[in-house]
Amino acid sequence: MIKVYKRIEKSLDNPFGILEVDNLKDLNKPFLMCLSAHENLAKSVFGMIKMGANAARVNTPFEYAAGFKIEEFPVDFLGVTFEKDDKYQKSYEEIAELLYSFLLGNGSKKIDEIKKNARRINFMTYCDGTLTYAKLEKVIEEKMAADGFSESDISEILSQISLLAIGTMTDTSNLHSTSVTVIDTNDSEIYTERSTIYKKLLQEKQKKSMYGNLRNNNALYIFEGSGKHSLKEYFKNDNSAKPAICSVVSQFLQNSIDNEQQDNLDNISIEDALQQLSIYGEEADNSLSLIRKLDEALSYSGALKYTVDEAKIRHELDISYQSVQKMRLQLEALERDKKRKDESLNLIVDGIKQYCSDTTFYQILVSSKMWQAPIGRNVFEEPSDKQVRQEYSEMLSNMEQTDQMGHNPKI
Repeated sequence: MIKVYKRIEKSLDNPFGILEVDNLKDLNKPFLMCLSAHENLAKSVFGMIKMGANAARVNTPFEYAAGFKIEEFPVDFLGVTFEKDDKYQKSYEEIAELLYSFLLGNGSKKIDEIKKNARRINFMTYCDGTLTYAKLEKVIEEKMAADGFSESDISEILSQISLLAIGTMTDTSNLHSTSVTVIDTNDSEIYTERSTIYKKLLQEKQKKSMYGNLRNNNALYIFEGSGKHSLKEYFKNDNSAKPAICSVVSQFLQNSIDNEQQDNLDNISIEDALQQLSIYGEEADNSLSLIRKLDEALSYSGALKYTVDEAKIRHELDISYQSVQKMRLQLEALERDKKRKDESLNLIVDGIKQYCSDTTFYQILVSSKMWQAPIGRNVFEEPSDKQVRQEYSEMLSNMEQTDQMGHNPKI
């Protein structure tokens, strides 16, 4: 079973800034669905959503970026967690079901309407998250074919979905979606035969990065990076891939926003993405200056921004909410520990009552100040079970000695 989450501003009631979405159809905005390599780990999924927002240059605890307010932003940032159940063994099967229902909307099979719905869908994937996307796209394609859509209609519809794939071994050249794949040629964890070709190409051209078409509406951006297989590595300010990634994601989302504001479909185009790469994927400027240039250029049709001072306050609030949540978790842990100890203590009391005499029961619990002494009775003047057992043992020992001497013991 999958659970869909979207990122919101943190608050006292929601210190994680994550809200579960019951139904994609309830969303009234385009969305960027961020697929993690570890779909069963909530921390990984939530972190992936945060990086998706950062790629769009929305203000996050990770970075002020261009300062856009996530609550006011015209795009939702989503992620999914998944656990196997009786119906679904693979996450891509269930995600495909949700997206197919979203595409058909009210059940209409008008191609133009479905294409408009498809243009609301954007993906950002990392590592095996790209494989998840490739498989879910195949399932949607099969469902559409089974429902009587032609190959050309299927291709046109799915081409309106955008994909930005980062650090993946998955071949994206045959996908229907309009996609840009970003690969660090030094990353040994995603090494394929293509990696050798890419490295050789960079060496021959004497470049640190290159981009171009794979086929049709699929593009590729390759660069010589640190080789560290980490999503955060791609978003460091000194990483040459960061401005390339952010510029492409922002262009895909801007197109989605534009389509929300008009009746006719403005088709997404890989040429537009390549145009972005021609500006933000070149080596002429350093990465930080390119990112600043992009932040200044972005408007998202007038989306609201924090001022720098407001963002600082927002950041301080987020830190406070994190502290509050940490304290809540600690209190919950203490409460659980107290409950466990109380249960253990009750079992001890029950055990004493079952296996000890009434006198010793009171002696133990009264001396430990867990029980009140019985009225009119001093239990500490009475022999304890230990004393009684000692006297009994001594009596048995005396009886054995008497028997060994040939005397009949008298009891």
